[in-house]
Amino acid sequence: MKTPFWKYATSVAGVAVAFGFFVAMSVTPIAVQAETTIITVPDVAPLPPAPFTDARIVNIGRQMFFDKMLAADGQQGCKLCHDPKFGWAHDKQISPGYPSTMHFRNSQSVINTSHRDGVELGQTGIWGGLSAAIQYKWSSPYFLARDGRLVVQVWRQFPEYMKLWKEVYGHMPSFPTMRDSLVEFTKTINSQNVPLDSYLQGNDKALSGMAKNGLSLFKGKARCILCHNGALLSDEKYHNLMIPKNPIIDIDPLMQLTRRFEFRNLATPGNDVWCRGNVPDLVDYQPQPCSEGKEPMFDMGRMTVTKEWKDLHKFKTAMLRDVSRTSPYGHNGMMGASLDEVVDFYNKGGGAMWQPTHVHFAKMVKAPAIKPLGLTTQEKADLVAFLDEGLTGSKVIVEAVTAFPPPQARPVQTIHMYETNWTHLKSDKYGKGEAIDTLHGHR
Repeated sequence: MKTPFWKYATSVAGVAVAFGFFVAMSVTPIAVQAETTIITVPDVAPLPPAPFTDARIVNIGRQMFFDKMLAADGQQGCKLCHDPKFGWAHDKQISPGYPSTMHFRNSQSVINTSHRDGVELGQTGIWGGLSAAIQYKWSSPYFLARDGRLVVQVWRQFPEYMKLWKEVYGHMPSFPTMRDSLVEFTKTINSQNVPLDSYLQGNDKALSGMAKNGLSLFKGKARCILCHNGALLSDEKYHNLMIPKNPIIDIDPLMQLTRRFEFRNLATPGNDVWCRGNVPDLVDYQPQPCSEGKEPMFDMGRMTVTKEWKDLHKFKTAMLRDVSRTSPYGHNGMMGASLDEVVDFYNKGGGAMWQPTHVHFAKMVKAPAIKPLGLTTQEKADLVAFLDEGLTGSKVIVEAVTAFPPPQARPVQTIHMYETNWTHLKSDKYGKGEAIDTLHGHR
């Protein structure tokens, strides 16, 4: 009698788990179970210890993070889009921007960014993969709109900042040390006392029964672990989930101009096709209104950076620690306003497929791991319990910051304006204007 296939699959799964990997089996109908594929991905893991930070530099960075003078208008700072009250993110679908602008994507939390790739440059790995380096945030016209050369001079006008820099760095504020101070502060914003970590370290009581069932679903039937794995519960890769377009972006001119500005600056292929109707990369294109069946532009995601059609509409996998505090979800807030809605989104197999109709655009492909899950009402509730109860740690509390007083105005100096005397330039031959030209050798 032949051994059933599922017994072999179970044996292979056991070996993989023994080596620290999770084996995710595709949830397929029983009739095609033989076509099941075995995929190895890292298991969920506790968050590593926070990286070493210099308390003196952290103190400077904390002061700067909440200082509104970071922006060109002196009225907003990092907190505008990364508010501790909202999980160090923002509570609206689309992030606000510098006055008279709006962003076109959802604001990401800065929690645990010290564990992400590129943190040494102050990067947070934003949705499309463009560098989120501090210097980019500073100078971008829809973030803080502050010239990096000018902000240094502004900082040097504050006696308190000058004193801090002298004590810590031994010199006046400079752009590199300002950037590094902010990065050092963000390294301290990490998830704390997360029940999942305690459970993984042997505390069986750290999770409730529903949360434990949710973890099993997370690693099994719900297939979450295929992309949400490791210590960050993110594979740090890019996937197309077919999250629906946010309709407000197509009617809000401030969001549209920001999107066009970024995509044109990135030389995104085909950017001028949308709402114009002409071939990409033509130098002599003629702008056309969004009419006559022309499609509006949409967010092309990772492709805006890589310029490869295979990355069309792909976005970075979100981290899930403290995810209950960072709604709404998705790159444009359209995945859902609650964890229940997010689970429903995945249970349906992601968003509905649609394709750009313009002849010059390649077809979009939904991530292969995204397919209907068939979760029951109880299973969805268990999964939400794990995401909420199991992944939510203590609130990250930072020491209160008092804004430094503005610099004292310098005494007004009396400036004497003297009227120019042209008498010595005049002659019998030349008039006043002609005499000036004569000085420069013109006749």
